[in-house]
Formats: sequence, structure tokens, C-alpha cells
Amino acid sequence: MEGRPKLHCSILILVILCLMLNRKSSAEKVLMVPRPQYDSHWMVEASIGQAFVDRGHTVTVVVGEDIVAKRRAERPDFTFETFPDDGEVMRLIKQASKQTEKTWDWKYCEHLLGKDGQDSDLMGRLKTAQYGVVISDSLLRCGTIVAANLGTPHVVNSPDGGKFIDKLATGVPLPLAYVATAESPFTDKMTYLQRVENACFYFGFVSIFKSWSFANEFDDLVHKYVSEKETIHSLRSRTDLWLYHTDTVLGFPRPSMPNMVQVGGLMADRPVVPLSVILGGCPNHTKTGWRADGRPPRRPSLRAHPKTRAFVTHVGKNGMYEALYHGVPMVCFPLFGNAARVVDRGLGVSLDFRTVTSDQLYHALLRVLTNNSYHETAARLSRLHRDQPQSPMERAVWWIEHVIKHGGLPHLRARAVELPWYQYYLLDVAAFLLGICSAVLGTLWYSCSFVCRKVCCKRGGKLKSQ
Repeated sequence: MEGRPKLHCSILILVILCLMLNRKSSAEKVLMVPRPQYDSHWMVEASIGQAFVDRGHTVTVVVGEDIVAKRRAERPDFTFETFPDDGEVMRLIKQASKQTEKTWDWKYCEHLLGKDGQDSDLMGRLKTAQYGVVISDSLLRCGTIVAANLGTPHVVNSPDGGKFIDKLATGVPLPLAYVATAESPFTDKMTYLQRVENACFYFGFVSIFKSWSFANEFDDLVHKYVSEKETIHSLRSRTDLWLYHTDTVLGFPRPSMPNMVQVGGLMADRPVVPLSVILGGCPNHTKTGWRADGRPPRRPSLRAHPKTRAFVTHVGKNGMYEALYHGVPMVCFPLFGNAARVVDRGLGVSLDFRTVTSDQLYHALLRVLTNNSYHETAARLSRLHRDQPQSPMERAVWWIEHVIKHGGLPHLRARAVELPWYQYYLLDVAAFLLGICSAVLGTLWYSCSFVCRKVCCKRGGKLKSQ
């Protein structure tokens, strides 16, 4: 009898050890290849990575040596793999032009992948690690090449279609009659002239974007590090999963593919900022707070505070969806095309940041603060946004784990991307049907003409004989 408690303790310890070993054996390795700039994009990707760490997975981030210290301080739970970079990429980024953006992107890839077609030491380490998935930004072409080089499933974070990359890479239909282009101020209710402008902008932008984004430089990198038979476009088309930071509650319905998942509001449920922090200065107070498990706290949100009555914003995705989540009306200074959604939904007003005056800002704030319709609309849309079986983060994590579990999701990719353009638009079918119709009409015309000539000739002969 005395030995039973010891036996029970031994069994309990054995069960705990088995559970720990099972958790460890089910842990996956996640590789993230973020853009070196745009902290707002990094914040979203880092929050996804933290969710994987909290679930027992290992997250590794690829960064240049010039910014690794900053990233490591922000996310001590992550593992970091670095490549040599003396700051050349960041200098090109600061020049902020289309040409230098293509140049820095290509330079970033070259530093990461290696030179002269030989894998860098970094790529050798990444291959040895055998990651379960690569997660990258939709506008970073290098992430696509890294995933293909490693032979690893690829997940793309896309702010909002990634400037038509989704159209080019998934074959998703884009009906321009009611789908506004990413940078336009239009809604899904366009006038005739707006539809003309929308179509012209799309066709002009896409033709330029194809020659700029999928330039020969990136195809050369693909030929060196993946295969001579591949291009950057063919690799993009094999992306397993696209995560869109959108929600139809604050957007406009548009066609989609099975591997395109909406996760708008990934960071919207951040904790409330105490009023003392707001009054005392957020940066100093935030730096002194730590979680009970020794990790830095989640970045707090001013929009979550119950006394927040309006939000003045440049309409970036993170802030916009936090305001939606907490039911806060907005005064928009749009640097992007997102303000049209806010105004169309009755969630706020928009001002032109290039010409706005202090009086206009004052009256816009007064209008939002005193007109109850904005607060009622914000509360209603917030309820719609929250009423989901999964939170956006839970949905993103589930889908990424689904990709890892099955080694990719090729069955979700449409064959549209493999079709020549004339087949995609059914021009060959239209030509065939046009040929058939022309043949039938031509035959009818010839037959009628022949009959008419015969009848006329016969009548003419009878008249002459009379």
C-alpha cells in the first residue's frame, strides 16, 4: 500500500514527460523573410510569428546584419539568421524611387542568396534546418526565390492584393466594372467615367508593373538559384497560401480563389493603454512593462481605450482595422486608397492631406464627435467584424499549420495561371465560334444569292420568249 503513492507519482511524471515529448515532436520550424523596411508590415508578420512561438513552434527570421540588433530586441523569442549587409540596401530604400526600389530588392536578394549562382553560407544553413514553411511579404520577390530554392511550401502576406500580384499569380478574375484598383479612391459603385479611369489605370499600371516587377534581373536570379526553366512569375503562381489583411465588413466584395484567405485585423485585439500611460508618455512606460513570463509586452493600442472617441489616421491597414475592431470613427488623411471604404461604410470622413487647413480638420473632428450616426455605424460594424468563428490570428495560424501539415496545398491553386492569355480569355473559342458563324452565314448568303440568280434568270428567259 505504501508503494502506491510512489507508483502514482511515477505514472504522472511519465504522462507529463510523454506530453512534453509529443509537444516537442509536433513543433514545426517556420522561416520568415520580411521586407527590410516598412515596420507596419513587420509588426504584422512578427505577430504571426509570435503566435507560432506561443504554440510551441520555432520561428526563424532572415535579416541583414545592419538591422538584426533592432529586430532581436523587438522579438527575443525569435531565432535570427543574418547575411552580410553594410547598409547598402537601406541607403537605396531611403532614396524612395521606383528604380531604386527595384534595385534594392534585387540587391537584397543578391546579398541573401549569394553571388555568381553559388548559395551563400546562409542558404546552406537554411537548407540544413529543413523548415516546414516560408512566410514572406507579397512585395518581396526574394521570399519567393528562397522558398523555391529550399523546396519549401510558401505563404504570402498580402496587404491588399499586393498591387495586382495576386491577379498575375493566381489568375483570379478582376472585374473592373465594380472592383476598384488598389490605389484608386473609387468604391464598388463607379460612374461611367470612373470605370473608364479605373480600366485605364489598371491596364496601364499592370503593363508597367510586369516590366518593372518581373524584370529580367529577377528572372536571372531564378535561373541561377532555382532552374533555367522557371521565371519569377511561374514561381509566384505556385504560392500555396495568400493571407489578405482585409475584411469584407470594411471592404468591397470581389472574386477570390480557395487559397486566398482574409485575415483583416490580425493585431486589432491589442490590450488597452492605461490613461496614465497616455498622459505620461507611451514610449517610456511601455519600455518598463514586462509580461509575467519574462517576454516584452504586446504593443498596446490607444484605439482600444474606452475614452477614445475618434481616430485621425493616414488609413494604414493596422490602424484602420484596430479602429474598426474597437468601434472608433475615423478622420482620414489617405496616403492610400483605403479612405473610400471608410467613407462609403459611414465610418468616418476624409480630408486631402495636401490641401487641408486647421479649420477643416477642426470641423471634421467636430462632425465625427457630435454626429451619433458615425458612432452607431462604428459600433455596428465592430460587432460584425468580431462575430466570427475564429479570430483573424487563429484563422491565419490554422491555415499556415494546414500548409505545413500537408506539405503545401497545390489542389487549391487554379489552373488559370498555366493557361496562355488567349485561352484564359477564351479567344480561341471565340475565334472558332466566329469562324463557324461566318461559315454558316456565308453559306446562307451564297445559297440565297444562287437561288435568287436562278429565279431571276428563269423569269428573264420567260419574258424574252413571250
